[in-house]
Amino acid sequence: MYFFGKFETPFIEIFGIFREERTKILTRTVRNEGWNLVENEKWQCLGIPFKGKSCWLHILLPREEESSLNKILENFDENLLKECISENEVEKVEVVIPKFLLETKIILDETLKKIGVTEIFEFGSIQKIFARPHFVDKAIHFTKLEINKYGAEAASTSVIRVVPVCGCIEMDMKYFCATNPFIYFVNLVDDGPSDVKSIILIGQYWGNSTKTNVDM
Repeated sequence: MYFFGKFETPFIEIFGIFREERTKILTRTVRNEGWNLVENEKWQCLGIPFKGKSCWLHILLPREEESSLNKILENFDENLLKECISENEVEKVEVVIPKFLLETKIILDETLKKIGVTEIFEFGSIQKIFARPHFVDKAIHFTKLEINKYGAEAASTSVIRVVPVCGCIEMDMKYFCATNPFIYFVNLVDDGPSDVKSIILIGQYWGNSTKTNVDM
């Protein structure tokens, strides 16, 4: 699977702080662009549409730090997901999110066996592709996701609060500053952020130094 989503208007890239580390962050002020923002006393979820609005990036940000994210992860289910994407268009919001690149590798051997896919791991099970009998020694799922000022690109085979400074404070301006760990997901929609066809990516972001690897 390959996915590329382009933002309607690029972000501005600057240096900032994420979990007390200096890093590149993306920021911009959004006014009446059809973005979605759902929030309560525990979290905020910002929905950012890609060009064409058939695909959205959602960022679920706890009000507090990683302790709150762990609590959200424990209770993350279909109902919470529906609440996050419920349609609530925001008129004005100041946004700060990190620029990040994530790469993961997950061993699928045991997962495939648990759902009944076992024959391919047996000696000599693959004969039609190669001249001599082969079998699958290891099944691995690779995922790569990059969020930059232009949009998101993903491929898979198988603490200082940053608040913009201005001359005056705008009435009704919302603030979304993702300078702590969060959950992200990308979905395809039919009509609006809540009309979901499928979720194509979902994960957690704890900082650019976080990378998931497995031993081969």
